[in-house]
Amino acid sequence: MGNYGTRPFLLFVLLQLLLRRACFSVNAADTLSKGQSLSMMNTDIISSQSGNFELGFFKRGIPSKIYLGIWCKRFRQRILWVANRENHLSDPSTSRLEISDDGNLVLLEASSKKPFWSTNLQNLPSNSTEAALLDDGNFVLRDRSDLSTIFWESFDHPTDTSLPGVKLGIDKAGKLPKQLISWKNSEDPSPGLFSYRLDPNGSSKYILEWNRSQVYWSSGVWNGKSFGNFPEIRTNDIFNSSFVSNENETYFNYSVYNSSLMTLFFINYTGQIQQFAWLSFVVLPLIPVWTRPESLSDVYALCGPFGIYRDNTSNPCDCPLGFEPFSDIETRLNDWSGGCLRKRPLQCENRNAKKDWFLKISSMKLPVNSKAYLAMSARRCELACMNNCSCTAYAHNSSGCMIWKGALLKLQRASDGGEAGQDIYLRLSADEQHISTKGNKWKLRVIVAVPVTGTGLISLILCLSVCFSSKKKLERRDPTKKQMLDWGTRIHIIEGIAQGLLYLHQYSRLRIIHRDMKPSNILLDSEMNPKISDFGLARIVGDNEIQANTNRIVGTLGYMSPEYAMKGLYSVKSDVFSFGVLLLEIVSGKRNTSFYNHESLNLVSYAWELWRDGRSVELMDSTIGCPSSTSTVVRYINIGLLCAQESPTDRPVMRDVVSMISNEHAPLPTPKKPAFIAGRNLMHTTPTIKSAENCSINSVTFLIIEAR
Repeated sequence: MGNYGTRPFLLFVLLQLLLRRACFSVNAADTLSKGQSLSMMNTDIISSQSGNFELGFFKRGIPSKIYLGIWCKRFRQRILWVANRENHLSDPSTSRLEISDDGNLVLLEASSKKPFWSTNLQNLPSNSTEAALLDDGNFVLRDRSDLSTIFWESFDHPTDTSLPGVKLGIDKAGKLPKQLISWKNSEDPSPGLFSYRLDPNGSSKYILEWNRSQVYWSSGVWNGKSFGNFPEIRTNDIFNSSFVSNENETYFNYSVYNSSLMTLFFINYTGQIQQFAWLSFVVLPLIPVWTRPESLSDVYALCGPFGIYRDNTSNPCDCPLGFEPFSDIETRLNDWSGGCLRKRPLQCENRNAKKDWFLKISSMKLPVNSKAYLAMSARRCELACMNNCSCTAYAHNSSGCMIWKGALLKLQRASDGGEAGQDIYLRLSADEQHISTKGNKWKLRVIVAVPVTGTGLISLILCLSVCFSSKKKLERRDPTKKQMLDWGTRIHIIEGIAQGLLYLHQYSRLRIIHRDMKPSNILLDSEMNPKISDFGLARIVGDNEIQANTNRIVGTLGYMSPEYAMKGLYSVKSDVFSFGVLLLEIVSGKRNTSFYNHESLNLVSYAWELWRDGRSVELMDSTIGCPSSTSTVVRYINIGLLCAQESPTDRPVMRDVVSMISNEHAPLPTPKKPAFIAGRNLMHTTPTIKSAENCSINSVTFLIIEAR
C-alpha cells in the first residue's frame, strides 16, 4: 500500500522538476549587438536568460499588420509591450530590428527610408551599445562595456501592461507620463480610448479615464500602505508595494519576493484594469486576481455614442432602433468605441424630410450630460427638444425635464436589482416610424382594401400612378444620391483612396505618380469600395527619384498642385495635394471650384478660412447625418489641409496620411496656409498648359483641362 501511495506523489514531484528545469533553461540569444539584426523573415527572437520572456515580431488584424513586441513564453498571445503600436509594418520579408550607426535601436522596412520606430537618443557611444532582454521582461539599450549603464528601457515606455519593476507615474524633469493605454481592440494594439495614470491634479491616486478626459474610477489616495479603493495593492508576504514622490519623480511600483511567482496588471480594451498571476514552474493558465471596476457597466461610454449597454459579457453592446454599428468589423471584436450611427438623417439635416418623432425606451439608466429644466410639463419638454435641432433625446419625471444634445453616452438598461429604470425618448427620423409600425399598417391596408370597388378602384389606380410618377421625378434629383454617402461610407472611401495612392507610391513594383486625381477618376463598386482609374497621365519614376518635370502640363485645374501647374514639377507630393482637395470635397459635398460666386476663391480657400476661425465643422455636408463626434470631422479637414499646403515639403507622404487616418487619437500638426489655385485665373497666366484631349491611352474618359 505504501509503494502504491507514494508512486503518484513521486511522479508528480519529478514532473514539476522537469517543468521547472525546462522553464528556466538558458538561452544565450538574449542580446542584440551592432551588425546583427532581428528579422521577421527568419522568425528571429530574443529570449531572456531565464527563458520566461521573448521579444520578436508578431501579427495582428485582418489584413495582418506587423509589430515588434514582448510576450511571456508561456502565454504568447498575451503581448506585454509593443514598440510600434502607432506605426505598424506591412512587409514581413524586410521587417527588421537593428542598431543604427548612431547607436540607437531602429525598426526598419526596406521600402521606407525612415524608421518605423526608434529609441531616438542623442550623443550615444555609437560603437558600444547593445540591446538586451532582461529576466524581468525589461528590454534595454545599454553600454556593452559597462552593463549597469542603461541608456533606454522599455519599462519607461509601457503600453497597456505593467510588470514588477515598472514605475507608473511621472518624470517631473522631463514631464514624461508613464501610463497604461489600452489596445483599440483584441487585434489592434494602437492606443485605445481607456487609460490608467497618476492623477494629474497632484494627488497620490490613480485614475481610469475615457478618452483622456472623463474619469470613471479612482484607486483612492495612498495612505502609506495601500490605496483607499484598492486594498489588494499593498505590502504583504507576497508583494512589496511602494509609492514614491520626490523632486524628480512621482511613481508607484511593486515587486514580488518569490521569483517563481509571475504577475502583471494591465488595462484591457474594455476599460477595466486587471491583475493576473501564474507560477513559472506549473503549467496552468493565467489566474485572475482582481478586476477594477468589477462590472463593465461602470466603464464610461463602453458602447460608444448611442450604443446601449445590455449587461451581457459576451456581447455587451447593441444599437437602438434607427441606428447601426459604426463598424461591423470592429464590433465583432467587441470594439464599440465608434458606437452607433443613424441610418437616416433627422429633419434638420434634410429639409425635405417629414417631422421627426420620439422613440420611447423604457427601464433605462439616464445617460450623462443632460440639461435640466424644472417645472415643465411632459408636452412642453417634448416640444423644447423637437424645436431644437441639436436635441437628440429627452426625459420627463417628477424632477422636471431633461434634454440631451449631441451624442448620447453611457446608455444602459437598468438592472433588476439596481436603481429603478426610467423612460427616455430618443429622436428619430419619420422614416424610422414608418418602418417600426409597417406591420400594423399593412394589416390596416388589407382591411380597408377589401370593400374598394368600381370608382374607388379607379381612384386608387390613379392615385398610385401619380405617386409612382412623383417618385420617379424624385429619384432624378444630386440630394437622394447624396444621402447614400453617409459619414461612415465617406470615411470608407477616403481610406480606400489613401490606401490606393500609398500602394502606387510605395508598394507597387514601379513607383507611379497618377497626376490626375479627381472625383471622376475614382470609381465605386456596389459596396462603395473606391478604385483609382484612368492612368493615361500617370508617370513611372525611379525609386530614388524625388521629382521630375515636364514641358507639357496636362491635367484638371483645381486638383493640380501649384508646383506642377506653374513650373511643370511633379512628384508623389503632387498626388498628395490632389488627395487633400478630394478629401475636402468628400467631407463638404462640394466641388473645389464651385465657389466662384462666393467670397472665397475655391473650396480649399473656404476650408482654410473656417479652420482659421475655429469653425471647421461648418464645412461638413448637411446630408452626411450626425457623425459620432464632430472632432472626427475636424480631424479629416485638418488632414485635407495638411495635404493641400502650398509647399510640397510641408505636405505629408501617403504613408503618413494613412497613419493619420488610422490612428485617430494621434495628435496632428497644424496646417500652413494652403495653395489657392483658381482654374480660371491659371488659364490666363499659364499659357504653357495644353489640352490632354488625345493623351489618354484608353477610351474610358477624355482628359481635358476644365474649370470644375
